[in-house]
Amino acid sequence: MPTKSVAKEHSIFFDLKHMDALRDLVNSGAFSAGSNIKSEASGNIRMDVILSADKKFAAVQLFQFIPYTYQPITSVQYFTNEQASAVIAFRQKVKCSKSISPKLFNFVFRQIKTGSLKFYIQFAAAK
Repeated sequence: MPTKSVAKEHSIFFDLKHMDALRDLVNSGAFSAGSNIKSEASGNIRMDVILSADKKFAAVQLFQFIPYTYQPITSVQYFTNEQASAVIAFRQKVKCSKSISPKLFNFVFRQIKTGSLKFYIQFAAAK
């Protein structure tokens, strides 16, 4: 880590309708806490962010879900000092208030491991 500070990784999800605006943000580095973009509990766009605890370094990359995996749509962009602080402010503003409960996560994880998830998806879609 360039700042010798501890770093944490975060993933933020967005609706596909925000792809162009998010790509512009990442490529230009013009992150703004005044943005009207809101995150989702899940979505077709994923922003991976690595932030240093001292708020002086951030790395950001944007991905799009293309069945059956997230593919990069930007290169990794690195930000320091004021730009890193802007990334942190943006993340805090767009952060989704919804989160998956541990109980639901464990249920879904078990279904994936046993191969039963396909049945549940088909069942829910039929309703």
